[in-house]
Amino acid sequence: MTNAEDFALLDPVHLVTQSQGWSIIYSPGGPEWHQHKGALERHGIEGSGYDFSGALQATLADHEPSVLDAVGFDPEGGMVSVYGSDLDALHVAARHLHRLVTDEQALDVALARSAELGLDD
Repeated sequence: MTNAEDFALLDPVHLVTQSQGWSIIYSPGGPEWHQHKGALERHGIEGSGYDFSGALQATLADHEPSVLDAVGFDPEGGMVSVYGSDLDALHVAARHLHRLVTDEQALDVALARSAELGLDD
């Protein structure tokens, strides 16, 4: 069973406790940008919260589709926000998001898949 401490190693993805559940958030543009900027440049995007949200949704659709039924997405230009009441599902999403922001090749594949699925809007 997942607990809040399990998210500690996933920085810069953060767990936020809410009155009725949790959310994970990531604000693009931090020092990890250097780890994935090549993927952003290849896709001609700046790396907004919408871009990362689409990439995460594509990744989950391909690798963890049941998680998509347990979480919701509320992206903004400057932030990815994934919310829900299932902490295990949020942990899965957070692990994938962490990989996307720290692994240029993973982000490159996810952005391409996001475009294929029409999640890049």
